[in-house]
Amino acid sequence: PYAQTCKWLLILYSILTPMMMVRWANWLSGAFIFTFVQLFFIWTLESITIILENPFDTSNPNCIDVFELQLGMNNALLLLMDPRTREGPPQLEDETPLGSIGYTELQKRDTICKAALKKEGWKLTDESDIMGSKTFRPDDLEDPNAGSCCHRCCYSGSSHIEIAMSDKYCVTRFGIIDDEKTAVIPIGILGDELIVIVPPTCKNLPGWSTLEVQSVTGRACKVGVKKVAISDRHKLHKKNDWLPGDFHHFQFEYKDLPSAVYAASRRLFLVQVAKVNVQSEITAEKKIEEAKKADIEGIGIDQMGKLKLFEDFSDILVSDCGLDKEAALKEWQRRKEIPGEFEQDRDAHGRVMIELDVAAFKKHLEEMRKAEEKAQKLLEDARKSIADAMSKGKIDVLEAAIKTAELETHISDEELSLARQTLGDWQQADKALNDASDSKHINLIRAALDKAKSVGLNNENCSRATKLYQDLVIAEAQKTLASGKDIGEIEHLQSAIQKAESEMAGLSTEGLDAARKLLTSWQEADAALQQLCDATNGDGAALKKALDAATGLGLRSKTVAHAKQMLATFAEDDLKALEAAKGAGEVAALQEALAAAEKKATLAENELSTARSLLNDWQTAEEALSDACAALDAAKLQAALEAASSSGLQSQIVASAQQKLKELAAQDEAKAALAAAVASGVASDLQAAIEQGGLAGLPEAELAEAQDLLQKQVPASDLEVVSLPGEANPNKPSDEETPPAPAEGDATE
Repeated sequence: PYAQTCKWLLILYSILTPMMMVRWANWLSGAFIFTFVQLFFIWTLESITIILENPFDTSNPNCIDVFELQLGMNNALLLLMDPRTREGPPQLEDETPLGSIGYTELQKRDTICKAALKKEGWKLTDESDIMGSKTFRPDDLEDPNAGSCCHRCCYSGSSHIEIAMSDKYCVTRFGIIDDEKTAVIPIGILGDELIVIVPPTCKNLPGWSTLEVQSVTGRACKVGVKKVAISDRHKLHKKNDWLPGDFHHFQFEYKDLPSAVYAASRRLFLVQVAKVNVQSEITAEKKIEEAKKADIEGIGIDQMGKLKLFEDFSDILVSDCGLDKEAALKEWQRRKEIPGEFEQDRDAHGRVMIELDVAAFKKHLEEMRKAEEKAQKLLEDARKSIADAMSKGKIDVLEAAIKTAELETHISDEELSLARQTLGDWQQADKALNDASDSKHINLIRAALDKAKSVGLNNENCSRATKLYQDLVIAEAQKTLASGKDIGEIEHLQSAIQKAESEMAGLSTEGLDAARKLLTSWQEADAALQQLCDATNGDGAALKKALDAATGLGLRSKTVAHAKQMLATFAEDDLKALEAAKGAGEVAALQEALAAAEKKATLAENELSTARSLLNDWQTAEEALSDACAALDAAKLQAALEAASSSGLQSQIVASAQQKLKELAAQDEAKAALAAAVASGVASDLQAAIEQGGLAGLPEAELAEAQDLLQKQVPASDLEVVSLPGEANPNKPSDEETPPAPAEGDATE
């Protein structure tokens, strides 16, 4: 009735609680949270009480395991049977025995267990003593099972771990751990357990319980880590009577084991405490099991024995297990030397009998055979991996192959020496490649590539360095070609092409075709220039055209220089001819010189333009002079003469215009004198004016008025005959009598 009453009360409480929480809480989510928390706690306590009613329920893993209790009791009973439990406590190696330590001293040492550990030489060692100046904290170490609460809650980021170590105890020992005979190396006490190193060949070693360490020779090795109870440390002995093939042993000597264990201390929380047995316990358990089996099968214990005489022992091993006589004898001797592990007795005749379980021995042989086959396969695979890695030339592949061989196999250091030497050579060559690539120096990169090739390296750095070397070689060749082009000489370009071809052989043909084509163009242009330079006709236009074509191609050879010199000579001659024509002032001479210069095309365009402009000015001036002369306009003629004089024109037309201007001036003067004489009416003045007009070439019409006036005033007999223009003057003296003409200046005056 109590259980039913509690159940109904809980149900009623669960119904009423939400109703009350709704009235007490101001918000809906608060009512839900408070209701859930209270009901969850109450029902959890109800479930706990139900489990506590039956604490030995075998179907529930949370209940007490009665089988474990029974095994613990059996172990305690077996311990009472051990002869060592009947002896007194061992004396501590100290001047003061444990029994004489006072209460105060024990209180300082916390417990008798700690006191005994201190007597054995265990000392609390700080992390700085193990790792030096570097501090390893749990949060800084790799966690194979991130998120586990056991060490995240127990250790903070600022805490550190202390390991108790003992120089006296932490040496190679032997024991039976997890039912395997093995050698162990105690490291120290971490928490409440003793940390020991075991060979990697031991069974039941999860991935997080293996460490990578180094041997004293620098070889990478694997070891296993196990934890044992502190009380089981006495079951690990310094000596053993086992034969080499009966237990797991270390293959190498290791260094810095405490440092490796300390660095992996977080992972050690995941390692379960291992069971440590002694041979006597195993023998006792074996006998108990035999007794149980005999009891179940209903036979006597004496019939369970498997003791065999040597003859039977040997025959069974030869016939059933496939051993030869020698191997059977060795097995007999091995078992005879370890009576604690294999039961021994004597028959009625005093002959030795040794235990032989054929099924167990066959199983042992099969396990050994499989282990040997596995080890041999791993060894062959490791050798093949190393050979393949050395043929590929990859550093990381060879490193992985060597490390796998070191960790997974028992390959000798002699076999690994060549691979390690090759790896060292590859690493040096790889470093040289990196340095050379950083320097970007062609010779250094070439030397590094040669070294890498000689040692067989063929990794990504080799490919990058090769690509960089090719790019640098091509760039250098392009610079060489560009330099040959910039110099502009055929010989230099030929040399640059040959050098680029030799450098880029098998790499690239970039720029070579263009350079060869340019070289051909240069050679053709140079030949054409040379042919024109050697010609005697002095065709400046063709030479200039060929020179412009060669210059446009970038050619700067001696032929180009010679052609330029010839063109300069031609231009100088043409310029002199133009200057001479300008100095002569003749339009025809200037036209001829300009036509010759244009035909040769050696002068600059501005010089030709100047000459053309001057010729145009001269032609314009001649037309103006011709027009002025035809118009008999002295002013226009004077302006035209001034324009022609300013332009430098000195042709025949200018002289004719000047003469015409003088005549026009004389006629004007004669007209003025004739008008004055007519106005004065003086016969002498008229006579002189008529003579002056006749000499000036005035028309007859202009002289007729003056002659009529003169005839009226003077008789005809008294007048001198005045000849009109175009008529002979009878009164005029002959050529011999003609007085010399006055000077030009006098006539003008």
